Amino acid sequence: MINEIKRSYFNPTQTLTLVSRCMSLLTPELSESLGLTTVAAKCSDNMNVLDASLSRTQKSEYTHKLKELDNKCDDAFKMIKALTKAYRYSHIAEEREATNLLYDVMHEHIQNVQELGYVRQMAKLKALDSELSKDKYKAAIARLSIDVYVSYLISCRNDFEQLYIEKNIAEADKKESVQTSDAASMAIESLMALTSIINANLLIAPTPEAQELATNLNSVIEAVSRASK
Repeated sequence: MINEIKRSYFNPTQTLTLVSRCMSLLTPELSESLGLTTVAAKCSDNMNVLDASLSRTQKSEYTHKLKELDNKCDDAFKMIKALTKAYRYSHIAEEREATNLLYDVMHEHIQNVQELGYVRQMAKLKALDSELSKDKYKAAIARLSIDVYVSYLISCRNDFEQLYIEKNIAEADKKESVQTSDAASMAIESLMALTSIINANLLIAPTPEAQELATNLNSVIEAVSRASK
């Protein structure tokens, strides 16, 4: 079962982090099989409204730093994708198998990294990071000796996420607009509605896919809750 979400733990920025990370775990196939399509769409819409509300801040010292870190993330991702694509021409069969595995999962998560906004890009990179931590991908990374590039991408993403949170906290208007607080409330309410449906599925007709999703969602909820305290 998915743990209760303590909505009082999260400010609007942390709410956006929580919802975006949770939504990154939900594939279209899972949404359809668990009957989540409508509520997932609502959750995405509310997440985008909250993101837009939080983004309406004047440019500051953070703007340039965030752009630099975003560029580093873009370059790191493109570097790994280019390397894996190049290995497709290797004369060693094991290297070709490893590169096809990695290239496919990277393309599945992110087709064009430069087309994504900050929040969606970081959520997708986080999801990709979780995927690459699986044994079969770790073995493929080791086979191609690109561990250092993957670690660098993860480091860049972590640095960006930390600075993005710091920026929003530092620039938060002390007189927070009703629009932002309402957007945060709607976003977390839609996420709670989504988790309720998943819990109902787990009670009525549990499947391995639903159980894995619940485990991953609990990990995200725990991590973001811990960071918000």
